[in-house]
Amino acid sequence: MHLYNKYILLLIFISLPIISPQEAIGDDFQIIPSVSLLEEYNDNILFRNTDELDDFITTLSPALELIERTERLDTRLEGIIEAIAYTDNDEFNSVDQNFSWILQYLLSQNVNVKTDIEYVKDSRVDRDIETTGLILGTATREQEKYSLTGEWGLSEKTSTEVTYRYFEEDYDDPEFNEYYSHYITFGLSHFLSAFTKPTNFKTNVSYDRYEFSTSSVQNYAWTFGVERSLSEIFTLNVFLGPRYAETTFDTIQFIQQTNEDWGGTGHISLDYQGEVAKATITLMHNLQAASGSDGTTERTGAILDINRRFSQEIRGGFWTRYFRNQSNSQVPTVENIDKNNYHLGSYINYAFTENLALRFSYSFTVIEDKEADTESLRNRFFIRLYYQYPLFE
Repeated sequence: MHLYNKYILLLIFISLPIISPQEAIGDDFQIIPSVSLLEEYNDNILFRNTDELDDFITTLSPALELIERTERLDTRLEGIIEAIAYTDNDEFNSVDQNFSWILQYLLSQNVNVKTDIEYVKDSRVDRDIETTGLILGTATREQEKYSLTGEWGLSEKTSTEVTYRYFEEDYDDPEFNEYYSHYITFGLSHFLSAFTKPTNFKTNVSYDRYEFSTSSVQNYAWTFGVERSLSEIFTLNVFLGPRYAETTFDTIQFIQQTNEDWGGTGHISLDYQGEVAKATITLMHNLQAASGSDGTTERTGAILDINRRFSQEIRGGFWTRYFRNQSNSQVPTVENIDKNNYHLGSYINYAFTENLALRFSYSFTVIEDKEADTESLRNRFFIRLYYQYPLFE
């Protein structure tokens, strides 16, 4: 599959505004154009451990969001263009894009379907720093994601869910490796009425297949866990289980060989939801693709997010993230990866009105490359002005 499918999403995005607002009387129908201007100072734009490059970066981001909600339908379409300009290093200037469409439809009282389509075109070195802990070069990357989910309520206490997702990643630089993947999962959820606190037992069986240029990976996982309300403000999610992966590759003698690997996968989170503050602690471990490389990585993560409302106009927050990425060194075609990422930051947000806000933020990042025995540091300061103008509210 090629990236030409992005034009299907663009066509949908362009055509939806034609819908007459009068047809949505009684429904929640909104068109929300917005724009943001971000000015930042970055003291190590390429994450080098020596000869760091610093720069002032301006990002102008016009966006358009369309929302439609009825008793059965809940859909959201969003498009963002990011024009990025570097003051001194203008060879890194770019125009990034992000288009997404999420649709949820209730077919009947017990059957619900969801679809999610996304196209991303980006080029910043730090584009994945907060989600995977990995840094990339300045090559332009294009990503496509298509997913379809069906949910069936078998009874008042038991439900099932099936999801299929296709993902593709391409670069305009041959130095970076491209891949595509298929993902299928089946889940079962059951409400445990024997407990005094609301508790759901869940189990998931999943299959991932990654196709790289010199290897392919099949990953099977089975997790068990619970989603439990500890109190009115605390919720605990625990999902743990085994996984099994097969990596197939060609040796130097062009002989196909398969490497087998057993491991574990898991996701644990504790959520706090108070009147003026909320916080989330998340621990995770899984086998996932390493963007730009030719294989997968064992990724371990620990995330803390804290947000608080100080007044009607002022909000603030703090976050910290740790990622450990380690590749399978037994596969000779896969680049060895052994990196630690430490990332923390804070922000303060002032809302002049419901539609106009100003944000100040700072983040500090440390990248430890165990393979190269190097360490890279980065400080980033930015101020962002955001304005939106909702229509048909």
